Amino acid sequence: MGALIWLASYPKSGNTWMRSLLEAATGEQLGSKYNDKVMRREREGIAIKTHGSDSFAYTDAIHIVRNPFDAIWSFYKWSNEFRGQHVEWERFCPSAATQWDRHTRHWLSVGVPTVFLSFEDLRAEPVRELSRVIEFLGRDVSDERLAEAVEACGIDKLRKANADAAGKFFRGGSIGKGLEHFDAPARELVLRVTGETMRRVGYGELADHARSAETG
Repeated sequence: MGALIWLASYPKSGNTWMRSLLEAATGEQLGSKYNDKVMRREREGIAIKTHGSDSFAYTDAIHIVRNPFDAIWSFYKWSNEFRGQHVEWERFCPSAATQWDRHTRHWLSVGVPTVFLSFEDLRAEPVRELSRVIEFLGRDVSDERLAEAVEACGIDKLRKANADAAGKFFRGGSIGKGLEHFDAPARELVLRVTGETMRRVGYGELADHARSAETG
């Protein structure tokens, strides 16, 4: 393993949650490119959070992906509620779909050792997915410690622990509910932009469902 590792994801896809899990499990700090108001910015630690395409600078990567309908909607709500941007949905959605697709395709094709996981799998099997990342990092963590980290860092607990303005950073982490906020034109747009990539990362069934809902 190299010493410089990116923890990469599109925004609102579980990056900060994974950072919390890894810190709790290993006792080591992770850094961030950003001043995200939850964890301090620092360019050191066992991995560095990024939402960009920064693979040229590092030697290994952890890549988390979330289905685009959930990720885009969550990012939109967060941008308006937490950052106060008040961007109109009709402007936000096309740009966000393109960004999700480009970001995901980039991290699928980087020429560095990468462990890939989905937000959905992390929600369903957090101990298993955390264990995969820990193994990739070359750390030796007991099953008991993994379970304790997952218990301590549940999304609901993190949201309550940051109940001030920073608490808005953590949303509900729901699975599959984003689609209902996309009308037919928005669904068609997202599918046109991201459909091929969705299938590459295991969201083919969701793409088919979204298309049938869009045409039904």
